[in-house]
Amino acid sequence: MTTRLPQAVRRLTTTAATERPSLLNTIPPHLCYIFLRSPQPISSLASRHTTPLQTALQRAVLHWGAFVNVAYYGDASSDEVSARAFYHTGLRLDIPSLSLDKGPDNVHKVVDRIADRRSPHTEHAQDTDVYIYVCTHGARDCRCGTTGVDTARALREEIAARGAAASRLKVAEVAHVGGHVYAANVLIYPYGDWLGYVTPKDAPTIVEKLLQATPPRIVSNTSEHTLSREPPFLPHHWRGRMGLPSTVQTELFNTSIRASSSSRQTGLSLSPCRSPRPL
Repeated sequence: MTTRLPQAVRRLTTTAATERPSLLNTIPPHLCYIFLRSPQPISSLASRHTTPLQTALQRAVLHWGAFVNVAYYGDASSDEVSARAFYHTGLRLDIPSLSLDKGPDNVHKVVDRIADRRSPHTEHAQDTDVYIYVCTHGARDCRCGTTGVDTARALREEIAARGAAASRLKVAEVAHVGGHVYAANVLIYPYGDWLGYVTPKDAPTIVEKLLQATPPRIVSNTSEHTLSREPPFLPHHWRGRMGLPSTVQTELFNTSIRASSSSRQTGLSLSPCRSPRPL
């Protein structure tokens, strides 16, 4: 005897398998993203994990468009963390040693360093390192703990297989970034591009595209956007880019789709977006 699923269940199953929420313009607007080094793997963190320093720092920098998160780089556990900040101007700032203490002096010191976007400690255009942050926060959402973990592993393996030629690509794991429905979420800095619906099979393409990409130029005018004229290299996975209005992101997406219309890169059906999705 053949058991038939109720029509409503069949419809739900089919829809879930063929339809997914749109990715374009789902990136939260920001001008800077700050990663605090986590001494613990992201997979070990609680669902609503935060630290006193993270909370205090987020309150201090939110008004000028910055987000603070924690990232695990595979290091041994330590009571000290470092901060790495990426700006929409293409600058990167590293603070090598940072106490977890949320004391006012410590927070002000960090804020002053990060707010000074022309700090002498900032890395400039000659630094070609690219950081690939994968959300693996499984306690927050199981999809991040499965697809995210598998994707991070696949990216590391792909980079290792390419040897010295890909050594400038660094994979790290990051806590919840928003939008776990788009898992695996991958954040690529200093480009500021966010990708969604990434799977391990996408690792070779992502690595190849990043190795071919031109390093972001440093801009002196903080109102200018670093890569505002560069279309996304993976439009079918593109959530958006740091520092860009939704209208510009839509234009870049459409440009990329038109450019690839004669050479289909993916099984997904893509069409130009007529209007931006509000953030």
